[in-house]
Amino acid sequence: MDTTTQLVARLIGAVIGGTLCGLIPYFFGRKRGQPTLGIVGLVSCIVGGLIAGLILALPVAGVFALVIAVRKGEGTPPGATPGAPPGAPPGPGHIG
Repeated sequence: MDTTTQLVARLIGAVIGGTLCGLIPYFFGRKRGQPTLGIVGLVSCIVGGLIAGLILALPVAGVFALVIAVRKGEGTPPGATPGAPPGAPPGPGHIG
């Protein structure tokens, strides 16, 4: 293989690896009601994959997943259960 082919193969591999790692925060962010943070995590993992491969992309995915898990969803009103349908009563139990 010549040098150009090796470089292209490494770039494609880094983008694929970063994308696969970035799908973790992307889908986790969508599930938790934070799609914007999930997309930022996906792009950050792709950039991290281009810089240092899986050595950087995987920790970036972990950090974004942790931030998404700790942070409350943008569209979730206070006291409501994340993932509950709109108009559902806040918290457990039934309405009198």
